[in-house]
Amino acid sequence: FESPFILNTYFSADLDTYKSGVVKYPFNDLEDGAHSLELKVWDVQNNSAVASTEFLVVNSLEVALASVMSDLT
Repeated sequence: FESPFILNTYFSADLDTYKSGVVKYPFNDLEDGAHSLELKVWDVQNNSAVASTEFLVVNSLEVALASVMSDLT
């Protein structure tokens, strides 16, 4: 999909903080292969941030994860 999704109803704030939370979105029927996800978020003062990740969908019981890298800059 190239169009944006509004994820407000899938967001739950962490308890006792305004700085973090979790988005739980049900990805159903994704095709096998590589996918990318980009999130753009805003706070209550209209400050925004962008983060992205890539993931692989496989229809197999074999181990598909060879390495994990994170860039938290």
